[in-house]
Parts: sequence; structure tokens; C-alpha cells
Amino acid sequence: MSNKEIKFIKIEKMLGYKLPEYFKKFYMEHDDETINNYGFLKLDEILDEMNMADDREIEEELESEPENAIQKRAYSTKRLPFITDFSGNYVGIDFAPGEQGTIGQVISYGADEYKMVVFANTFKDFIEGIMQFDYNKDIYVTDYLNDNGLRFLKEVPEENLPKQLESNILQSKIFTEEQIHEFQKEIDFNENILNKIIDIIDNLKVSIRNDVTVIKQQLITDDYRIKNFRDSLSRTMQTKESFWEKLLDYDKSGIKGYSFSIKMKLEVESDDNIKKIGNESIFVDIDKDKVLVRYRATINEKNFENAYNQICEIF
Repeated sequence: MSNKEIKFIKIEKMLGYKLPEYFKKFYMEHDDETINNYGFLKLDEILDEMNMADDREIEEELESEPENAIQKRAYSTKRLPFITDFSGNYVGIDFAPGEQGTIGQVISYGADEYKMVVFANTFKDFIEGIMQFDYNKDIYVTDYLNDNGLRFLKEVPEENLPKQLESNILQSKIFTEEQIHEFQKEIDFNENILNKIIDIIDNLKVSIRNDVTVIKQQLITDDYRIKNFRDSLSRTMQTKESFWEKLLDYDKSGIKGYSFSIKMKLEVESDDNIKKIGNESIFVDIDKDKVLVRYRATINEKNFENAYNQICEIF
């Protein structure tokens, strides 16, 4: 079995669905530098993004085209991202569509995609459609498709839709080792809370770098975000200084909430001297007077768990 075929199996286990054969064929032939002309992710990058994915709560202000074809979630563990703008926005295959959608449809979604779009009902139709056009590499693919009104919506017979895996994927070791902690509470919100959260996240980065048990760390995402009612003020602010600078200049009446996340891939040495590689992340979402803190761990790195507990104690 080839390395790529092993990666296909990992992706299928994470989704709970069999991958479209055309997707496998495409990546068997094109998983190299050439696909980056369109912003395509490589298989390893797809796995990294999927490992970091989470299921956001339904966001009523989100829209989809066609209407009700896409679930009103900025992110979902049942989406397979294959194109990115590297700012939290993706084109991906949707395995959990809305009521009027199709399993396996290709959609836009992410932090700044307030109107998500179905570009094609299959990955094959999307690839064959976009390859017909002279794509301008200076702009993000989603912008190019929307600016030119490009849609590749062909009918798909039900027997050709992606099929669920027969076995229960949650029994797989890769999932049973993962732990997710969530803390939710209604709060009397103030900016002092924001400052405390950001300080904890900044201190977490320092503690990770100083922890002798961490053999290697790669910063995947470090995102401070101000949410307003229609769009994001900034795609990514990577320091608390830049966050406060933006906030001071922003009209407070238009603020809907805030979100903060830090996601890392770590290689650590456990008590029994066994090296473990896993993904750790903390996500804090404050929307008006409610807060959700989520800690996702595949190796239970103590610095992340401590930071999670510190954030929860604020409330």
C-alpha cells in the first residue's frame, strides 16, 4: 500500500465516508507543487487542517447559495478542505450538507465566508469546470469564481453519492485517544475578560517553548479575531498588540463578539520516554453574553490543559 493510499484511509476514517474515486485519482496524479498554482493543499496539509477542524454551533446569520444547501456552520469536521487562502477560508468537499444540499458537494466556507456557495455537486465536476478557465493566480479561487459567476452544478444520481463507511469509525484508536473538553457559560462581559484570555494564550506560547518535554512544536494557527455583524474586521491578528490596536480603532456598536484560538502540532516525550506526536488546540468564542471554551487534545499536553483551566476559571 502506498503512502498516499494510507493518507486516503486516514481521511476516510475522519470523515466516516468513502472518498470520491476522482479525488483519489486526482491526488495520486497531482499531489505535488503543480497543484499549488490554484492554492490546492497537499494531502499532508489536508490532514493537518482536518485534525484541527471543529464543529461550530449553527450561526443563523450565515447564508448559503443555493438556500439551505449548506449547514450554517463556519467550520465542520465533516468537510474536507482542499483549497485555502491561508486565512481561515476554504473550498472543500461537504459530507454533511444542508437539507437541500448534496453529499460530496464542493463549497466555500470559513471565517470570512458569510455567504457560503455550492460551486459543484461533485469534486470531479468542480475540477473539470475550473480547469476550463484561465485562472488569475493573484486572487483567491473563491473570489475568482464568484466574480465570474462560475458554478458547475450537474445532477448526481443517488448511487453515485459518497457512501458511509461500514464500520463505526469512532472505535478507531485515533479517535478514542482524542479528548475534547468544553466549558460554556453566560457572562457579564467586559474588556477585562478579553485581556485576561489573551494574556493566558500569550503565556501558553512561552510555556510551550520552555517546556523540556516538548521536543518539537509547530505553530499551526494563532488567531485573535473581532467578529462584527456581517464580516470580520481582520482575517488574522497574531499578537495581542495588533488585536488591541484594531479594537481601539473599531466602532464598538458593530461588534458581535470575539474569538481566540491557538492550535499547535507537538512532539512530546511522555513519562515512559515514548515520543508522541499530536495536535492540541484551545478555542474561545465570546458572542454577546455567552462564552464557549473548547480544548481539543490528542496527546493531552499539560500546558494546554492548564491554560484551558485558567481560562475557565476567569468565568
